Order: sequence, then C-alpha cells, then structure tokens
Amino acid sequence: MTDNHIIHIALTLANNTSTPYFNRFADLAKNTPDIKLSFICLFPEQPNMIEDMAKRSLVCHWIKYDSKKRKVEMLKALLQLFLLLKKIKPDVIHTHLFDDSLPGLLAAKFAGIKTRIISKLDTGYHHNFTPQWVKFDKFNNWNATGIVSVSKESENFIIDIEKAPVDKIHLIHQGLSVEEVTSASTEIQKKLIHKFNLQNKKLILSVARHIEWKGYKYIIDAAELVIKKYPECVFLFVGYGEQQEELEKIVIQKGLSSNIIFSGWVDREDLNNLYQLSKVFVHAAINEPFGFVIAEAMLNKVPVVSTKTGCAYDGIEHLKGGYIVQNKNSKQIAEGIFYMLENDTSEMVATSFQTANNLFTVEKMWQNHCELYRKIIRKKSI
Repeated sequence: MTDNHIIHIALTLANNTSTPYFNRFADLAKNTPDIKLSFICLFPEQPNMIEDMAKRSLVCHWIKYDSKKRKVEMLKALLQLFLLLKKIKPDVIHTHLFDDSLPGLLAAKFAGIKTRIISKLDTGYHHNFTPQWVKFDKFNNWNATGIVSVSKESENFIIDIEKAPVDKIHLIHQGLSVEEVTSASTEIQKKLIHKFNLQNKKLILSVARHIEWKGYKYIIDAAELVIKKYPECVFLFVGYGEQQEELEKIVIQKGLSSNIIFSGWVDREDLNNLYQLSKVFVHAAINEPFGFVIAEAMLNKVPVVSTKTGCAYDGIEHLKGGYIVQNKNSKQIAEGIFYMLENDTSEMVATSFQTANNLFTVEKMWQNHCELYRKIIRKKSI
C-alpha cells in the first residue's frame, strides 16, 4: 500500500476556486509516503486549484461545470469523469459536495473503482430547502462504499433522516490551520476599529451567509433586546447572500441601523482581527453540517453563543465551553450575550480553545482521513 492514489473531487462555489484544506492536505501528504493525492475540480472557469497544486508538484484536473445548469452539466460531467477515472485509475475516489458527488460516484462505479467515499459537507440542505433532490442524496449514500459525516449532528441526520447504513458511516471533523485563522495584528485592528466606528464599542460578531437557515432574523431580534440594555453594543454581520436586503429592511424598521452593520465579504486577515476584537461571537443557524466559523471563533478565544449545531454540537458544553441556545429563540440568544458580557469568560474560552485545538485542526483531519483510507484499502485487500 505504498502508492495509493486518493482522488478528491471538489466543487467550489461563490467565486471560490480553491479549497484551503485541500492545499493543506497537499502539504501534509509530502510527509505521508503511502498516500498519493490528485484533485479534480468542477468549476465554470479554470480554478485557482490548478495553480495551487502545481506549486506543490501535484495535479488538479479541471472539468468545466456550471451549477446554474445543474442537470445538463451533471450529465456532461459524468462522461468526462468516467473517461478521466478510467485513464488515471485511482484506488479511491472521495467526493465532497453534492454536485461533484452525484456524477463522481456514479462515474467511479462505472469505471470499476471499488472504494467510493463521500464526505457529506452539505448534509440537510436539500431536506430543508430543495426536497426534490433528497432522493439523490440517498442515492449517493447507496452508491458510496463509505460515508464521512463531519459532526455528530450530521451523522444523526444521515442515519435517522437519510436512512444510510450505520456501518458505512465514519465521523471525521473538518479541520482548520490554527495559524491561518488566528494570525492578527494591532495595526489591522486599529484600521478595522476606524472603518466600522468601533471606538468605545462592544463588538458582537456573526459570520455567515445571509440566507434563511443561518438564523439572522433571530439575531436581529436578540440585538434589539441587547441594545436596550447595552447601547454601546455593535453587531457586525459578516457575509453576503440573497436575504441581505430583507434583513437590512428589518434593521431599519426596528431603528437599529446605528448598532447593526452589514460588512459584506471580508478577507481572511481582516476576519481574524475581527474575531479578536469581538466580545461575543453569535451563530444562530438552524442546521450546519460543520460550521467552520464556530471553530474559528473558538480558536480565537471568543466567547461563543450558538445553537447546538455542527461543531458546536460536538465541541461546546453549555456554560463550560460556550452558551448553547435553542433554534429560533431570540430571547435565549440575548440571554447568552448578556451572560458573556456580564461574567468572567476566561476559563470558558480556554476550555473552548483547547477543545477546538484537539478536535478541529487540519492536521487531525488529515490523520483521520489517512487512517480511514488505509483501513478501507486493507479490508479490500483481504
């Protein structure tokens, strides 16, 4: 088992043409001689991943794919993936998002690849928002020989709702590069304080797309309660999405425009510094397969108020590592913020940081993936 050729297929969305943890996997693979990586990216334009991997002496294959024409494009991708897989003959195919998993797993089956793994990075999305695609989620589970859940909540959903066989499922948390998500500087923080007028303010941070299932409406209602007691609080909503205009109207109607800021997209460097300027991080998503931003806040030692979803489900014990609230409960969100503002949270954030550092690093993620690949290949060879 010295030349296992592990293929990762990734669809990157919203102008993101590279996947950070794939880059880190590529770096870590240099010290893992029995694992060989190559990559396939489905994207409408030539992705940055090609250059990223070339710098690491690895290959990224590009298949042109436009998710706006999903049905037709999947059929095209299916044929191209089949031909590519027949050519490069991997031992394992490992898909990650629905749009690469449906054609990728099927092409792999047709190409005779016996080990087909799917990481369920978008668990629950179709169930909650586009139920007509749920049958294809179940088809992917059937077609895969191994299923990676990225949190216990995700695992429960895959078993209870999608009815996948328990013996196929392997829990492997997503991982972050601690240095990449925590590096900060006082100069950048000064710039951000000036940009968002945060002098003598208490910053409450939320980072998520502006879409219904991220729960921003409940954060806005909670903010109204918090601002009445602490008018110096400023809520900064980092992200963008189809719901933003609706959310902005709600903020205006409530007269909260001076205390709630929509920042739009911010780069990695600014985001790290915003975490470290924050008094509280709030996440109100109804469902998260993992929720990277929760782990990022934990690693930046920000007190976290979150619904029990994604990595908060696995990594935060109420009042020990953070403050857990029920879904769609603005009153509890406000109470959580009050708790963080009014109590010493040093022990809590230390616990939270240690948990994230133990469970949610990319090194741990890579180690767990390698163990899974070896285990599955070993079984196949018996």
